Amino acid sequence: MPISSEIQLTLLTGEISATSLSYIAGLFDGEGWIRTQVRPRGKGKGHGLILQIGISNTNKEVLNWIQSIIGGRVKEVNNKRQTPCFQWEVTDRQSIKVIIASLYPYLRIKQNRAKLLLTLLNKIRGDGAGTTIIGGVRRKASYPIEYWEELKKIADAIYMQNTKRGYETYKSGPLFTRE
Repeated sequence: MPISSEIQLTLLTGEISATSLSYIAGLFDGEGWIRTQVRPRGKGKGHGLILQIGISNTNKEVLNWIQSIIGGRVKEVNNKRQTPCFQWEVTDRQSIKVIIASLYPYLRIKQNRAKLLLTLLNKIRGDGAGTTIIGGVRRKASYPIEYWEELKKIADAIYMQNTKRGYETYKSGPLFTRE
């Protein structure tokens, strides 16, 4: 869900207090996540890019507060524990870019991942979904394989910082067959 233009403007103009941004950044550092994945869509269908940011927490009120300040959505997630768990998440690329750029100065643990994410977002052509907008009309775009390899390299770097496991356990595996 994209954040509203009013919230984007508030973030961009600095109208949200530094205290609120630093508190949200602290939650993001401790309980937050960045998901990036470049993958083939199927034979002859090109490639796709998945980007998500979020915070998981058992306190729904704090996530609703974040949503009221910077948008996104809050949902309950299934877990095996008895305590209910909730997630605040954002999947719209432009919204992710504005939010991460606003939180970046306050991040400590995830600052390098955020920097990689901003680099990735700045390299995306069109809408990042294999289409581009020309003259206000969405058109299918065919980007060269090198473009997707470059995006995947950055997405892999973010993934490797997200996990304590090694590359061998990276479930999506290599995007392209290498000889």
